[in-house]
Amino acid sequence: MRMKFILLACTAHREGEYYVARCKELGTSSFGDTPEEAFRNLDEATLLFLNTLEDLGECEKLLAEKDVRVYDWRDGAVVSKRVECEPGALGQTMLVPVAA
Repeated sequence: MRMKFILLACTAHREGEYYVARCKELGTSSFGDTPEEAFRNLDEATLLFLNTLEDLGECEKLLAEKDVRVYDWRDGAVVSKRVECEPGALGQTMLVPVAA
């Protein structure tokens, strides 16, 4: 079985004493004391969200509705995604494996 994955654009910005991280495509969010902690917490929240959808049989439908592209992993394949950020925000791309 081939591995499939999605790429998600994530941003983090300061709100008061915390950093808030958001996944633009799925609408998931989390926070932390540092941008790195906020991104780690967002990774966990997003994986939990997607795993729950997979358990309900709804993951493929939601990804299609949100126009999230599912990639097939191929040896040597290079994929990238641009992350648009507001001034003062940080951005990163999250690679998430999904069921084939």
